Amino acid sequence: MLDKLDVSKSGYYDYLKRGPSKTKIRRERITEEVKRIHTESFGIYGSPKITSELLKLGEKVSQRFVHQIMKKNNLKARYIKHWTKTTISLDFSSKLENLLNRHFNPTRPDCA
Repeated sequence: MLDKLDVSKSGYYDYLKRGPSKTKIRRERITEEVKRIHTESFGIYGSPKITSELLKLGEKVSQRFVHQIMKKNNLKARYIKHWTKTTISLDFSSKLENLLNRHFNPTRPDCA
């Protein structure tokens, strides 16, 4: 067991008392912030936007670091596509009116 942990017999109990490292505590804190920001944005924000939000809060993080956290926690940005109406309703032709009283079916060519 000591070989796996790479500690001496006298240092084993000190190893148990140590607890999590500062880096691990920081990563957990930032992970919670990333999850919070992602849910508040309804899942729309990606790593660039979340990074800028964390920088505003005073956390010194990179976009790559936030991307790694998001990937590890299965957080993905959801992009909203622009929607355009492509179909025309059936009663569309009934709404068209000849407002200028133009003659669309002439009796002969070049008649006004």
